[in-house]
Amino acid sequence: TGDALAVGYNGYGQLGTGDNTSRSSAVKISALSNITHLSCGRNHTMAISDKGQLYTFGYNGYGGLGTGDKQNRNSPQALPLQHACSLSHGLSNSTIVGDKNGKVWAFGCNDCGQLGIGSTQQQLTPVALNDKYNGIISSNNRITAGWKGAQKSLEWSDQDIRSLDDIGACLQALKNLSLIHI
Repeated sequence: TGDALAVGYNGYGQLGTGDNTSRSSAVKISALSNITHLSCGRNHTMAISDKGQLYTFGYNGYGGLGTGDKQNRNSPQALPLQHACSLSHGLSNSTIVGDKNGKVWAFGCNDCGQLGIGSTQQQLTPVALNDKYNGIISSNNRITAGWKGAQKSLEWSDQDIRSLDDIGACLQALKNLSLIHI
């Protein structure tokens, strides 16, 4: 738990400094404190505080910030999710967030159905996934799946997952390893 620092390219506000000025030296993100998780994509950033508050900022062209629109943000925006505890977002602004109650939430780019919401429509606000998806976290054009307390996990790349049927095949693989029951 601590402060969040930022350095580098800031063309979309992904440093969270309230402007779009790139930085060659690390600066504190003054709007954030008591951060337990920080995840940086190519052009957007997300953070979780010790109270479970999820913050997003940077590029939002696909709705990957979950703010309900496609407007970029150059300072952290608090989302109305309660008790966030894990997060992952891909290069193309697809976001998955887990909460302390075991729910998994998805938002952002969904052109290949990668959010698992039953469509290929972009999702501009967080939507809870069906309970059978709990425990799935995606990352950088990959889906990594595991289960609480399990010592096993599997990973698939964007080359493996092109449709909702492919997600079903991934879930079947997890079932075969006794990681989930579907």
